[in-house]
This record gives sequence, C-alpha cells and structure tokens, in this order.
Amino acid sequence: MKPRILFITDSITFNSGFANVIRKLLYYFHEQGYEVAQQAWAYTGFPPVQAPFPVYPIRYPNGNYFGSDVFPDVCKMFKPDIIFSLGDCYAVDWLVNNKAIGDAKWIAYVPIDSHPIPSVHQNGMEFGWQTVLEAPDKVVFMSKYGETKAREVCNFKNEPVTIYHGYDKAEFYPVDKLHIKCKNGLDHIETIFSTVCTNSERKQNPRGLEAFALFSEEVGPAKTTMYMHTPVRDSKEGYFLDQVVKTLNVRNVIFGKGVINGKGSPLSGVRTAYNIADAHLLPSSCEGFGLPILESAACNTPTIGVDYSSIPELVKGHGYLIKPSDYIYSRPYCMKRPLISVEGIVEAMLEIHNNKEKNIELGRKAREFAENYTWEKILPEFKTLIHEVSELSVND
Repeated sequence: MKPRILFITDSITFNSGFANVIRKLLYYFHEQGYEVAQQAWAYTGFPPVQAPFPVYPIRYPNGNYFGSDVFPDVCKMFKPDIIFSLGDCYAVDWLVNNKAIGDAKWIAYVPIDSHPIPSVHQNGMEFGWQTVLEAPDKVVFMSKYGETKAREVCNFKNEPVTIYHGYDKAEFYPVDKLHIKCKNGLDHIETIFSTVCTNSERKQNPRGLEAFALFSEEVGPAKTTMYMHTPVRDSKEGYFLDQVVKTLNVRNVIFGKGVINGKGSPLSGVRTAYNIADAHLLPSSCEGFGLPILESAACNTPTIGVDYSSIPELVKGHGYLIKPSDYIYSRPYCMKRPLISVEGIVEAMLEIHNNKEKNIELGRKAREFAENYTWEKILPEFKTLIHEVSELSVND
C-alpha cells in the first residue's frame, strides 16, 4: 500500500525555488497514485488553490508563519504516513519531538550553505541545527557540501543521502540570443550579464553591481548591459538596489518586472533573463543548492559564482569560479561566509567579453551538465527514497 505523504514548505501558489521544487514532487507523486497534501507556508487560503490534492493554509499573521499551530489539525485530517519537509533547520525545528507526527516518518530535505553547523538555538527556535538534523528518520541534502559538513558533527538515525534539485526542460531551454536581444531592443549590446536571485544580504547584489560598474567603465557603457531579475528594493533583509545603481553612477542596468522576495516571479521572465545573457552572475556568498545555476546552464548560459558551498558542484568545468576576497560571519551563529571578489568578477566579465568563443563553449558544456538533472531523471530518486522510508515504517 502506498504511503500518504504530507509535504511542508513554501506554498505552490508561489514561484520561489522551494515552491517550484515541491510543486514537481507533489504532482509527480499524485500522478504515481500516492495520496498527497501540502501544508503551505505563508498561504492563507486565498486565492483558492486549484489542485487535485489538499493544500492546507496557515493562520498567519495570527498564527505561526511555518504552520506549527495548524500541524496537529492537518495530521488529524490527512493522517500522513510520511512527513516531507523542505526548508532550513530554523523553519522545521518545531517538528522535532512533535507528538502530532505519531507513527509517521519524517523526511527532512535541507539546505546547508555555510559552516560550522550551529549546535545552539536562537530566538524562535527551540533546538540548534545539529539537533534538528539528527531528529528526522531520513535527512536528504541538496549538495555534497551540505552532507559533508553535516556528517562532521551529526549522528543520524539512518544514512543520509544527497539529491540535487532538477530543472523543468519544458521551461528552461536555449533560444537564439540574438533573437531575444532583438525582441528586447538590446541587439546593439555586445555583452549582457544577468542576475536571477532574491534581494537579500546573503545574495550580495551590491558587489555584483560594483563589479559590473567597473567592467562597464573598462569596455564602455554602450557595449554592455546588466539585466537584473531581482526585486529593486527590500528594507527587511536586502538593499535598495536603485540607490546602489545611483551611487555607482551606472546607467546600463535593467531590472526585471514582477519579482517579489520570497515568492519569485513567472518562469517566462526568469527564462528571458537566462537566455538574453552571455553569462549569469550569482554574487551570492553561499548557496544551499543554487537552482538558478542549473536553470541558466539549461539555457546554454554559464554562471559566474564564488568558489564556496554548493556552487562549485554546479559550476566547476563549465563556468567561472571566483575566489573569495574575504570572509564574514553571519548573524547570529557566526557561520563563515565568503565575500566574492569584485576584482575576480571583473576579470571573468572581461574574459567573457573578449573571448566569446570560449564562453559559448562553456555554455555548451553547462547545458550538457544540466541535462543530467532534468526532473524526469531526478524524480525517480525521490520515489526510491519514499519506498525506503516506507520500509523503515514496516520494519521498525
């Protein structure tokens, strides 16, 4: 008998990275004949979800954003055999020793983007990350980096695994760059860079803009454009990027429309950002996975990224890895995170501008790499995972 699976993460009404991943999992298992449901973060029930399975809302802002207060009721209604959470340790720590889980098994699909992994808790968390990672029946990491760092400090109930995200080949594919440049009135531009990410401190977008300003001054503003598919402003976790652009006095920056922090944007706009660019710049200090790297690779567009966390796993051999210029310690745990070298980004940009043939070849290799991680190839790994955890339920 197939287990009933409750997925807990960003609502499928969003276009965030987590939402796009969980949407694929939900529909895949539903089509495979499993009974599935979602407890959706930040989803209040409006607009109603048109899905062939239950999507349970939370009570935010009167309740918990991650739905800890509604979880017992959801379990009573849906009666899951497996709880599958997708999110950071701080978002799922309330599942540790949660009585509402009952006899169900907990699979935690977690990103680890920096180290050392904290053992102490912070306000809003009852447990430290190490405790959270040791609590599930099965832990699934998004990168070998995450698994390696967790193995250094954790004693797992069962052997952990790493499963990469996949990409949707119906949504992300290469198109003729000259054609899309013409369509967007940029056919006169020699070299275009794009950035696809949220506007948060960790993404370090100002460093990317600083590097682009220096590159633009070197080659001439008329020859290059930066296409940023990221929210222009965020006063809570990010930056006023329009102020950064003004301060740097760089005018050849275009911001994509309809991007909302935490909710993403329609995939058509993301696809345009990848395909219009000669290279995709991800100035982030670290990534738990880095889905934009895989998606841009699927569009024949190599990525410039820092040589840290999961990023080398997705970039090495078919992109541009930049050494850090320094390190900072993130709040509140003092996890060590790099600052990507501005000078290193500029050097990569100049190489891309001056050696188009090499860049095209890297784009071709990037696509070859991405083709190993289509959802059609990745989803069966999750089916095997569910089967193994179901066997744990039988054999316990």
